[in-house]
Amino acid sequence: MVALGELDGFVGRALKLASGRRAAGIAWRLSEFHRIQGSPGLMDALEFLRGELEDEGLSARILRIPADGSTLIRGGYRAPMGWRVWGGRLEVLEPERREVGDFRERPTLVVAHSPPTGGPLEAELVDAGEGVRPGDYGGASGKAALISGRTWWAGRVAAEAGVSALVKYRTWGDQSWFPYEGLWPAAGERPPPAVTVSGEWAARLRSWLSRGRRVVVRVEVEAELGIGEAGILEAEIPGREDVWFLMVAHACHPNPGAHDNASGSAAALEAARILGEISESADMRVGVKVWWVPEFTGTLAALDLDPSLPGRLAGALNLDMVGSDLSRTGGALHVTGFPLYSPGYLPPMVARALEDALPSVEGFEGSRMAREAVNLLTFSGGSDHVVFADPEVGVPQAMVGEWPDRFYHTDGDLPQNLDPPSLGAVAAAAAGVASALSAGDPEAVSRESAMLLAAAGVRDLLGADSEERRSLIPGAYAAAVESLSRLPGTDPSRLGEMARGVEALLGGPAGTWGRGSGYRRLIPCPPLAPEMVRRMPMNRGLRYVEDRRLGRAALHLALAVSAEEAGGPPAPTSARAEVDLPEGRWGDVAEDLVEAGWLGR
Repeated sequence: MVALGELDGFVGRALKLASGRRAAGIAWRLSEFHRIQGSPGLMDALEFLRGELEDEGLSARILRIPADGSTLIRGGYRAPMGWRVWGGRLEVLEPERREVGDFRERPTLVVAHSPPTGGPLEAELVDAGEGVRPGDYGGASGKAALISGRTWWAGRVAAEAGVSALVKYRTWGDQSWFPYEGLWPAAGERPPPAVTVSGEWAARLRSWLSRGRRVVVRVEVEAELGIGEAGILEAEIPGREDVWFLMVAHACHPNPGAHDNASGSAAALEAARILGEISESADMRVGVKVWWVPEFTGTLAALDLDPSLPGRLAGALNLDMVGSDLSRTGGALHVTGFPLYSPGYLPPMVARALEDALPSVEGFEGSRMAREAVNLLTFSGGSDHVVFADPEVGVPQAMVGEWPDRFYHTDGDLPQNLDPPSLGAVAAAAAGVASALSAGDPEAVSRESAMLLAAAGVRDLLGADSEERRSLIPGAYAAAVESLSRLPGTDPSRLGEMARGVEALLGGPAGTWGRGSGYRRLIPCPPLAPEMVRRMPMNRGLRYVEDRRLGRAALHLALAVSAEEAGGPPAPTSARAEVDLPEGRWGDVAEDLVEAGWLGR
């Protein structure tokens, strides 16, 4: 591994200050809160984190945002409803009396934002299959329905069918745990009360039903659905200039939610603590902000609260599912790359910092290697870094995460699955990147980043699986080098020289891209489900439930239209470079975005 003096040095310094044990302790305590968006549990968790920050001498504040089910954040993401839950249970009454689960022992048994049952509800159970199509609920009016499809969509369909309650299970993952699901109703919507069961329990229920046995269940949800509040916890470590590096972690999800995402929240807090110590002796030109947010809701709302902030951000790093014992969770550590229509310098730098910080083992002839591989991947969504990759925001971004996780979104996502040394390494890597960008020599940091981008570009080019992607890679990685101009003290002419060198290494200027999209972006928020499909007729929205590639295609096409409007490559080329979707389906996706209001002709 080639030595990089500035970045490696700052990561090494952060690593000496990091405590994985301390971070793991924070994650353990955070996992005790039931942190559903719009709930008192999430606000209590943010208050807990604020107290920890203040104990470390760091300034922090909580910004209040609505949870009313009607406010459109950044023009296109509906705020969740306020919700409070204090109990729930599921029992089988026939063909034999059995207790299935209780909220006190199985915190994910009650589906997030479920309406209350108003006391115990007894109903005959029917097997509705996926439960995402009206035809799935034939004869189910007044009955409870066992379903396996996407809960937030099934809630709408089941409500129209007159279903009295939903019982949700999953067909994938570890079948012994109860899944975390959400209904996410808008104000005025009233889906049926909903609970979950493990795959093992679902198999037993389905077996009875398939043999013609009458199954009767008793469902009870003790909850309140209405207007609530949410919040953003913000900590700041100021620099000399009004330029900031941002770290973000979503603090929401149910008890326990340890890997997702008490882990990222704890790593962010540990990184903030490290940076607080470094700032006492380092000349920090760039300040550091750290946000703990309800996923997507909080990040988008923060931009509404400070619209000028993106222009003052040097970069944004998202920590989501980090520091687990990968032998238990079954995943791998990765850093997301950038979409080629929105390039930025950050992903290779973060990947290198992780390689420096992770515990190492001895290799051949005394060499050292990271105990865990760090995978630098192409762009993927699913968390708050998407907000910054959107050209409407346009901030260099990266995400550190681990995937898959056999306990993902279940009550098996326990703090026992975390690994303190890995958690401390992620915190040190995040703090090392932030401090190198803030206090490092700008020329040295830029040169090292350009080297990392050149190497990453070569790997991306070798792995490119489409002509569209190959055509965009040289220009995108050159633009990623030039995105370092967001750092104070960088030399634009020097960056231009390095960018041209990277572009030449990767094959020079791209060829002919083809025609533009003919569309314009109307809503500055990324088109995220379920809000996008809520704006479509049911028959069109169903396609996005049945084929998740369509949702990814819609996201990339809308964002690529913004890049095209700003002078970037044609949106169809950019979107096809990111999503493998048959040619004939792109037109339907574009028309769906028009129908939903995200694009105009």
